[in-house]
Amino acid sequence: MYKERYERLKAWVTHNKLRYALFRVVYSGLPAVVFAVYTIMAIYLITVGSDKIVMFLTVPGVMFVTLSAARKIIDRPRPYVKYNTEPIIHKNKNGESFPSRHTASAAAVACAIMYINIPLGAAAMAAAVLIGMSRVVGGVHYISDAAAGFGYALLCSCAYLFIK
Repeated sequence: MYKERYERLKAWVTHNKLRYALFRVVYSGLPAVVFAVYTIMAIYLITVGSDKIVMFLTVPGVMFVTLSAARKIIDRPRPYVKYNTEPIIHKNKNGESFPSRHTASAAAVACAIMYINIPLGAAAMAAAVLIGMSRVVGGVHYISDAAAGFGYALLCSCAYLFIK
């Protein structure tokens, strides 16, 4: 059932130039924008000597390292491997699908941005949701991979508030 549904979704995206172009922008461009904003904000916080820089850098960093370790341990096969499909986005990786590191990183960065600027953080959070969706539509992750990545990033970010 997954293979048939995915093939229909893939055809819907790839057989229309505008949809395919929008997908490519979300899949490749949106992560670059989110991380560019994060980098600019980090430079700003360092420049003004803000004490918020520690949380701003530490929470996404710790989340990234712990999530990367979990992915290696879990080593869930990618959907295109399990179901023998050709994804929209070609990858040379067979495992480490769960959880989605792109989704988790974008969500953790969005939380860090929200810590500094709520409206900009909300926009980054919306971008993180779109990034997660693009990973599923691209055929490189399951919905559960993206949801788990998003949830883990939120958990790490909220944990900081209680530790602090």
